[in-house]
Amino acid sequence: MTVESYDLLGEYQTPAFQVGDVVECAMRGAVKIVGVTAGRIAWPTAKRSAGRKNATPAIVLYDCLIDAVQQESNRAICHWWGVTGQTVSQWRKALGIGRSNPGTSRLHAAHYRDYVGEAMRKALLPALRSPERRAKISAAKLGKQRPDLSERNRSRRGAKLSAEARQRMKEAWRRHGFVGGKKGARAWTPAEDELVRTLPTAEVVRLTGRTLASVGSRRRKLRLQAALELADREVKIPSRDRNEIESPAVTGQFSHWGLDDDVAHATG
Repeated sequence: MTVESYDLLGEYQTPAFQVGDVVECAMRGAVKIVGVTAGRIAWPTAKRSAGRKNATPAIVLYDCLIDAVQQESNRAICHWWGVTGQTVSQWRKALGIGRSNPGTSRLHAAHYRDYVGEAMRKALLPALRSPERRAKISAAKLGKQRPDLSERNRSRRGAKLSAEARQRMKEAWRRHGFVGGKKGARAWTPAEDELVRTLPTAEVVRLTGRTLASVGSRRRKLRLQAALELADREVKIPSRDRNEIESPAVTGQFSHWGLDDDVAHATG
């Protein structure tokens, strides 16, 4: 087992006590504290108040140790409190806890995922691709008509989702790492867009860590946006300002984008 087998779900610490205190143990009733253990989580030990004087002290089942027994795995409690698995089983029985709790379930799931599941997958993979299995599936479907979904599809054709539904879908895609319809894509930031506007493509690739195709695609998109914005402003440009835009000093600002043709076309 890995070290993760000993991870705790909660946080526990030694309770405040003094030797000689009488406390209520969930397993033995009223007991008198006589010492403390040397486990990773130190815990008071006690004897029964009315018990034998030569009785061996035992850990007191009280305070947050009860919470730990209820939710932590047997292995984790043995590791942190320094007791045996048999002792933990006795504590569980005294508290009415079954064989499984949240900690045990998590431990079993991790073991299955890391060891059993991978071994089963490798063992079953050849059988899943065998010709015998494919022939069996084909024979089972032979002569059976598939369900007719045309009516359902026809009723949904042309239906438009509400703005709220589209927003929920958009957020769900982003949570799963999809940006722009691609898995694992990063959204372009304003700072990166500024690099695309002002620097050569190779320099943008080096600074942003993006691919050459990604930078080229972003540059074309920003070029189109700039051209459209310029075309929208064309009807509002007075003749005096139009001459300024057509001047080489202004059109030269767009040369690294290849926008001179867009500016000339938008300004007539």
